[in-house]
Amino acid sequence: MLSKIRFVYCWGLMLTIYFPDRLLSQQTIYSQNYAQRIYLNPALTGSSTIDNTKAGKITSNTRTQWIKLGNRLINQSLSFESPVSQNAFTGISFTMSDFLSGTNSNRKYSHFNGNIYYAYSIPLSYSTSLRSGLNIGYSNTTFGSNQFNWEDQINTRNTAFSLPTEETALSLTRNYFNVSAGMALVGEKYYITLAAHHLNSPSIAFFDESQKILPSFNGTVGFEFYEDPIGTKILFELLGQIKDTENLFRGMFHYKRNNIRSGAGLNIGRINNMGSLTSLSVYFGFRRNQLYLAYSNDVNLSLKNVSVPMTHEISFVIFPYLLKHDNRSNPFPEY
Repeated sequence: MLSKIRFVYCWGLMLTIYFPDRLLSQQTIYSQNYAQRIYLNPALTGSSTIDNTKAGKITSNTRTQWIKLGNRLINQSLSFESPVSQNAFTGISFTMSDFLSGTNSNRKYSHFNGNIYYAYSIPLSYSTSLRSGLNIGYSNTTFGSNQFNWEDQINTRNTAFSLPTEETALSLTRNYFNVSAGMALVGEKYYITLAAHHLNSPSIAFFDESQKILPSFNGTVGFEFYEDPIGTKILFELLGQIKDTENLFRGMFHYKRNNIRSGAGLNIGRINNMGSLTSLSVYFGFRRNQLYLAYSNDVNLSLKNVSVPMTHEISFVIFPYLLKHDNRSNPFPEY
């Protein structure tokens, strides 16, 4: 049992360092976060509009990293959100993160998360509202035990590894629930949000219940600073996320003209006092009727090895129905 604890801890530490935003906090932050804002803040559930008309929305996102390095990390998500009345909104989402997929014993890491959301909006004026939201999620994390080097496999005489092992588990699995809440002030040309995730500090360790996910906090500010009569908009968003010794800041400009939109932004993160990690995000999207498709690329500016491939991300959005009542301008840079 002690050998399991030692090696699970070491692998967990390595994964925490290299994939912090997806493994440690279990909260995926996509480059195209405008397509699925419910992951940032449950208060934004059902906030989507299409041509300033409230709408139901189905969103799929796939993010792939490090394929040419002999490894690859894939994050996939699927969500549905919709207004259910003039001021109430609901949603549901599923995400999967997978590092080197295979059988249960060969898979190095996989994480599944499912959430249900509820948000309520209180009108403060015709163009301003205060929104609050809550989500409850279930998570499952699995490591393939065959990917670990157990203590009884180590031959201390020649510093080699032997195949026999006393460990019998084919996989290491942890299930837990998490709770998040948020607030948002939404105006005609701006929005301000604040969210707290993992409020219940769920335990994520396999053998030590004291290892927990600490609460994390994020805030976003967005505003529209240019619009003309022919459908052109330029918007700016600033995102900040703080968790324990980790933080992430992102500034992004969005350009929208009729059914075409694009954007570029800078991401700066700091992990466990390892220094700043910087990347550039660029995306391009096109809408046809009630369908939207977008592609983005992240370029890591912190790595000296220029051969390291970029991160690829694709979002696909369907608006299955529109709600004709109570149309208002939406400051969110959407469609």
